[in-house]
Amino acid sequence: MSYIGLIDCNNFFVSCERVFRPDLLGKPVVVLSGNDGCIVARSQEVKDKNIPMGVPYFQVKDILSDIKATVFSSQFALYRDFSRRVFALAQIELGKIEQYSIDECFFTICGEAAVVEQKLFTLKRKLEQCTGIPVSIGVARSKTQAKYASIVAKKTNGVYVLSDSAWSEAVGALGLGQIWGIGRAREMQFQSKGLRTVAELIALSRAQVLAFFGFDGVRLWTELNGEVALPVLCSAPAQKSYMSTGSFPKSTSEKAVLIEAIQHHLQSVTRDLYQHAQRATRVRVLIYPSRHSDYAFQGASKEATLAIPTNDLFKLQEIALTLFMECYKSGVPYKRAGVVVSELVDFNHSTGSLFPESGRNQAMSDMLFTLQQRFGSTRITLGAVAHKSKHWRSQRDVQSPDYTTNWQSLKLVR
Repeated sequence: MSYIGLIDCNNFFVSCERVFRPDLLGKPVVVLSGNDGCIVARSQEVKDKNIPMGVPYFQVKDILSDIKATVFSSQFALYRDFSRRVFALAQIELGKIEQYSIDECFFTICGEAAVVEQKLFTLKRKLEQCTGIPVSIGVARSKTQAKYASIVAKKTNGVYVLSDSAWSEAVGALGLGQIWGIGRAREMQFQSKGLRTVAELIALSRAQVLAFFGFDGVRLWTELNGEVALPVLCSAPAQKSYMSTGSFPKSTSEKAVLIEAIQHHLQSVTRDLYQHAQRATRVRVLIYPSRHSDYAFQGASKEATLAIPTNDLFKLQEIALTLFMECYKSGVPYKRAGVVVSELVDFNHSTGSLFPESGRNQAMSDMLFTLQQRFGSTRITLGAVAHKSKHWRSQRDVQSPDYTTNWQSLKLVR
């Protein structure tokens, strides 16, 4: 029997924080979004208090204080590193995997249900022992079913093999809105045809589903019937764009502050281009005020198309700052800024110019990112991007140390 499985790290951001704070096991913990704005991760103890995901922190600050919850600012360097560790080990144990998100990956596994279940319990123990991150594993006939199985696994003993009979029993009471990939708009589309449960959808014929909901609907219907329409991909699809944006702790109309923010975000996306050996054909700069302010409609974004794709930081910065000046309006209090590069091409397959410019800037750009890879992204930067201003940086008042990515933050054992 061939199965598709899903490994899901439980309460991932919270679990990463608990690895170096074992005193917080079994205690309420939350992790906040950028600028400590909203709750983006909750421990089970917080979920049990009916504190919802995404709620603004200031609205529940008193409640969290009453239950003695520990609050962390987002520490994405730590979370990305733990994600790499978990899935690198999973790949060693399972062979090929498809990482779906920072805390989930799909895989394939063959065997009888009892044997598969035993293998997965062994895998779960190894992942948790070697990384400290608790995981749930669900397996079924398809990705969509596996997603449901992983939810059941979280509520039981951590591993769940979904049988055909168990799925048949579950679909009658399983609402379509509970299925992976079905958002509110798609759920309303199903409801307009009188469909509310999975059982009602899979009872339709393929021709009916195609007529009502198109090929996306057929793909979902196929997956729900236990047939593979979404195979496990051994390699991730090529990235189509890179984006770096951020909100400011306080709105600002200072041009120098905004320029530094744009330069910072540009370096971030250009670093992604460099690391993935890609070049960009389009550059977009955006600056926006708070959507709740009187200036909500004064924001702007401008885009430029390059004749020759590039990952030359000097060239991209020149273009980005020109676009910024086209967007900027004096006196407008801006709350968010960012840069997007898109229409990416592989470095080895891009077409050069018949009349190339001097390669000096490209060579310096390559050297800059080589040094950043070796010594850190803040040790050497381009021009005025010294990151001295704190006005545009995200507020992170309760951020944990870079335990696994900074020598100065290593945990001391006494």
